[in-house]
Amino acid sequence: MHPLRVLITQRSLRHRAGTELYAGDVASELQRRGHAPFVFSPRDGIVGDELRLRGIPTVDSLDRLDVEPDVIHGQHTVETLAALVRFPGVPAIYVCHDAVSGHDLPPRLARVRRYVAVDEPCYDKVHLEWGIEAVLISRIDTFVDLERFLPRPPLPEVPVRALLFSNSAHEGSHLPAVREACRLAGIDLDVAGTGVGTPCDEPEKILGEYDIVFAKGRCAAEAMAVGTAVIACDYVGLGGMVTAGNFDVMRRLNCGFRALKMPNNVDLIGAEIARYDRQDAADVSARMRSVAALPAAVDQYVRLYELAIVEQQGRAEEHEDRDIATSLIALGRTFDNPGPWEIRTQRAEEECLVLRGRVAEQADALHHSRSESTALRAELERLVVEITGERIEHRALRNTLPFRAREAILRVPLVSQFAGRSRQRNERRR
Repeated sequence: MHPLRVLITQRSLRHRAGTELYAGDVASELQRRGHAPFVFSPRDGIVGDELRLRGIPTVDSLDRLDVEPDVIHGQHTVETLAALVRFPGVPAIYVCHDAVSGHDLPPRLARVRRYVAVDEPCYDKVHLEWGIEAVLISRIDTFVDLERFLPRPPLPEVPVRALLFSNSAHEGSHLPAVREACRLAGIDLDVAGTGVGTPCDEPEKILGEYDIVFAKGRCAAEAMAVGTAVIACDYVGLGGMVTAGNFDVMRRLNCGFRALKMPNNVDLIGAEIARYDRQDAADVSARMRSVAALPAAVDQYVRLYELAIVEQQGRAEEHEDRDIATSLIALGRTFDNPGPWEIRTQRAEEECLVLRGRVAEQADALHHSRSESTALRAELERLVVEITGERIEHRALRNTLPFRAREAILRVPLVSQFAGRSRQRNERRR
């Protein structure tokens, strides 16, 4: 087949984060093979600038594209739908990156010939929650650019330096627990992430300097490829040390939220640090480098592109406007539900109110021991810190692209109308 013109859609190119870098890596590898990728994102930024420097056309408006793609590589619902409307008749594949977010819902259109899930939770979302037939779904697990993330020298017998690699790390999330566990283990901890004002644009240059890396998702995969010992960890919880014994499970879950089941407790984190084994970490790195190469992932994407093009040839889609409307309605319904930050903040505040009442009772009841009152006050202080962190995350969430995108979408008359009707139906049911 001739070189393909591939339109990659993406919510944002403003920050060096997961899906932004994913889109850039796929586009760069396609270009290296002689294909013609171009990227559409309505929110241009630093990653868009980097792509243009590599010679990959990047636009923030579909009206600026004067060439029709052969296939659409869709990431994120609204941007994928926009590309499908702008280029009628062009087939697409859709890649689901987020198992819980409302901005990553698989469009149910006939022109979306194939779907891709980047891990098991995303597969379950596409197949079980949205009813996409299993035969149409492929799993392409997280890849790593192995030419950038080179193996580090052998690890020391005893860990000395650790890195908390997460944009969610700050004083109100899991950072204090990780810091204390490292202190008790005699390990120096550094933090890389936007939450503490130290974003890392070139992680391949620093990961090899650390013996242990606390991370999830793409960050964890890159650290494993380099050869550091990796403890799956983020603000949602602790997943533990990635070992040769649990590697397949952790990779299938992408070291993501479904793997992070333990609380971020200092003792639990310390126990995972104690599992450090430099030979086991080397075995994990060898496994990762054998299964997560970028070219192999793009091989699978090219096969899906070609399959979608062949299946689309000579076919005119009926009822596509209705299918697009259905996808918009499904997208609008997600706005009725509170996000995880809102739910967690509300629960923490409710717990705090109950605890305040208990503390007051303790203070008034002289027969209660001072130790019990002290313990309750310590728990209250912990919850206050947690609530403060949740509020910080919530404020940060309101400033993120997904939240602002939600507000912008709700201002679109058609979406606003559908969302309003959905809320009215829910209220009547109550």
